Amino acid sequence: MRTVTLYYSQKHLYQSLYRNCYYYYYYYYYYYFYYYNNYYYYYYYYYYYYYYYYYYYFYYYYYYYYYYYYYYYYYYNYYYYYYYYS
Repeated sequence: MRTVTLYYSQKHLYQSLYRNCYYYYYYYYYYYFYYYNNYYYYYYYYYYYYYYYYYYYFYYYYYYYYYYYYYYYYYYNYYYYYYYYS
């Protein structure tokens, strides 16, 4: 009787270990892919904001030079008419 009890105890033990290993690997891969996805998620948004930072940076300088272009254009015409009518 002891042998039968020991057999079923060991069988239950192995099943428990197998089950625990299965859960362990399941959660391991779950957190692995969770971390992996978050890594690319932040990687994606890092370059997303990096791209838009430079986009608005050049956008700002575009209008900056655009403004100065018309600024000098205005003063050029101002002195042109001043010279012309003097």
